Amino acid sequence: MENIKLYSNQPTSDPDLFRYVNLDGDWQYYFIKSKNLYVPAVNHVLKLGFPKGIGFYNYLLSVSKDQAEKILEEAGDKGARVHDAVRDLLGGQKVSLSSMYPNDITGRPEMINIDEWHCLLAFKAFCDAVKPEKVLVEHSVATSAYAGTVDFVGTMLIRETPKAEPKRVKVLLDWKSGHGIYDDYKLQTAAYFEALKDPFIEYTGVIRLGTKHKNGGLNNCGYEVKLWNKDETFKHYQAFESALNIFRFNEPEFEPSEVEMPTEIQVSIPEYKVPTPVKKTRVVRTKKQNVKE
Repeated sequence: MENIKLYSNQPTSDPDLFRYVNLDGDWQYYFIKSKNLYVPAVNHVLKLGFPKGIGFYNYLLSVSKDQAEKILEEAGDKGARVHDAVRDLLGGQKVSLSSMYPNDITGRPEMINIDEWHCLLAFKAFCDAVKPEKVLVEHSVATSAYAGTVDFVGTMLIRETPKAEPKRVKVLLDWKSGHGIYDDYKLQTAAYFEALKDPFIEYTGVIRLGTKHKNGGLNNCGYEVKLWNKDETFKHYQAFESALNIFRFNEPEFEPSEVEMPTEIQVSIPEYKVPTPVKKTRVVRTKKQNVKE
């Protein structure tokens, strides 16, 4: 019988950086091999160190606890599958409604659903409009304090004012498919920007896919672009540092798990046997003595 570890180090785009992944394929920490150091993922820092915002929490309060958990699970699964499909599109692959991507909850491959397809149609519309050119895709970055994965670094066309001519600029982008653009996205992209240390990046930003904006041509196939310049990104990184301090206050010092789990089990359960009845003796009592029969 063999044992397997509950956690393992999985490679990233950086040969010195590994995700510390559990058996469900999730991770909250990274391992930097050259420093023999575990650091938290940016998303984990923001989850414990920075509030989503009053609008987000009011939305969750409007539904039951079970509904809220289901919403968060399904949103995470949708986001992961859209990310995977966008990565394939950026790699030049063709994606169709029959394309299969793993369900993040069950692990089983499933065809793209209609909401996810709307997001991908929106991504196509975004590419047609801004003509992006890629430099880095799904690129892992790390500092001695945190690590994470950048969705996209490259160039795109923007208008810095409504009447200005389109200008090609270098950007760092994250793809989103949720209900809004939340403040923690600012901190997330700023953390990646600081870790990457590329002086030629002029904007960080978020592209929200599958919105009701008309720029996609079909209902729910639009997109929303939100960009932040270097000055704004610097302020966002200062806020991220504050979130990192709160995270350190809330999270105990991390220690990697060495626990192992067996890969097979067997139990021996005997058949139930009806007990043999015990013969009872009858006692006859007299005035002088007890006589057993």
